Amino acid sequence: EQRDLLIVGPPGSGKTFLANRLVIEREALFLVDSDQTRIAQALRDLKPRIVIVDDAHFQLGALATLIQLRRSLNVDFQIVATSWPGYQQR
Repeated sequence: EQRDLLIVGPPGSGKTFLANRLVIEREALFLVDSDQTRIAQALRDLKPRIVIVDDAHFQLGALATLIQLRRSLNVDFQIVATSWPGYQQR
């Protein structure tokens, strides 16, 4: 089982650039939808090795959805999330 990763850095530090390199080089996809049915279908059809959740501090529900779908669909992918240090939801 792959371990999930969290990339932390202030805005403008290159987190999204690094994540984009994963898309180019390692069969990764950015999560750009919040509909669980469409996400599940994409996971089954595209079989990504990595799913990237950019600015994950704004998308905690998306992280939970990905973890739940990974278990229920029995699909194998790594979650790479980016976030800001010290960010607190208001």
